[in-house]
Amino acid sequence: MKRSPALSKLITLARTARKKIEALSQVESGPAHLQGYCGIAARYIELLASKESISPDLVVGHFRSYNRILNEYCWRAGHCWIEYDGYIIDLTATQFRNVITKIDRDFSKKVYISRNNNPHYYKEAIGNDALDIVRSWYCEPLEEICAKVDDVAS
Repeated sequence: MKRSPALSKLITLARTARKKIEALSQVESGPAHLQGYCGIAARYIELLASKESISPDLVVGHFRSYNRILNEYCWRAGHCWIEYDGYIIDLTATQFRNVITKIDRDFSKKVYISRNNNPHYYKEAIGNDALDIVRSWYCEPLEEICAKVDDVAS
C-alpha cells in the first residue's frame, strides 16, 4: 500500500506514542492491552502529530464485534482512535485481540492500521466534539495526562 509521507510519519509517531502509553499504563498498574487508555492515546498522538504539522482527526465511537448468528456487527465497547488520509490508526486495538471478525483482522498489533471503512469502527463524533467527549472520560484534565505520558516515558 502506498502511503503519503505524512501518513508514514504519523505511523512512526504512533509507534513511539504506543511505547510511551505502555509505560504510563505500567506505572499506573493498568492492563498491558491498554483498555481504558484509548482516549489518552488518541489525544497524545494527535498532539505529537500537531508538532509535525500533521492534523489527524480524533474520533469517538464504538468498537463492534461480528455476530455470526445475526450476521452483523454489534456494539462491543466505547472507543477512541485517530483517522488520517483515509486510514484508522488505533494504539489500543490490542484490547480487542480476541474479538470475532467476519474477515481476518489482527487486532494484536501494537499500532493497528486499517482503512477507515473498517466495519469494527463506528464513528459517533469527530474533532472538537470527540475531544469534549474524551475529556469527560477522565478525572484528570486530558492534557495533564498527556503531559504525564512524557514525564513517565522520560
